[in-house]
Amino acid sequence: MITVFNRREVAAVFGTQEQAAIRSALVAEGIPYKVKCVSQTGTNVFGRLTCGSYGQVDEQDLEYVVYVQKKDYEWAKGALRKR
Repeated sequence: MITVFNRREVAAVFGTQEQAAIRSALVAEGIPYKVKCVSQTGTNVFGRLTCGSYGQVDEQDLEYVVYVQKKDYEWAKGALRKR
């Protein structure tokens, strides 16, 4: 199980195609992973936007941060280099 205490960031990308390719590479090697989606527009505690998004490309709104267990980090980096 991947937790805050035993994880390490292996990649951070924008775009669903890039994160899907990373996930596929990790699955092909049998490496467990976790993906965190971070909105770049930001929201406050009430769930409302704190800044405008006019003119911003939707594809660039979400950042996908991919985590693996610390013990699998080197293995995951090798898997991502192969793709």
